[in-house]
Amino acid sequence: MERDEIIEMARQAGFNLEFDDYVYEHWNSFQAFAKLVAAKKHEELYRLAEDAPVRGDARETRQNILHAIRLRGEA
Repeated sequence: MERDEIIEMARQAGFNLEFDDYVYEHWNSFQAFAKLVAAKKHEELYRLAEDAPVRGDARETRQNILHAIRLRGEA
């Protein structure tokens, strides 16, 4: 996730980021928080895909989706 994306999401969440010094001082915390949120989202997506009912040939497709989610979560 890019710096500008994290800052924009923080603003949308209600953080007052009027001072660049504040963002600079707390950048590691913002970045760590963004990574935690992304990891949780990947975990939820993986669980949803894993639990989705499938029939016949769709099993291979589901395995490909699970693999893609796992890879994306490791990026």
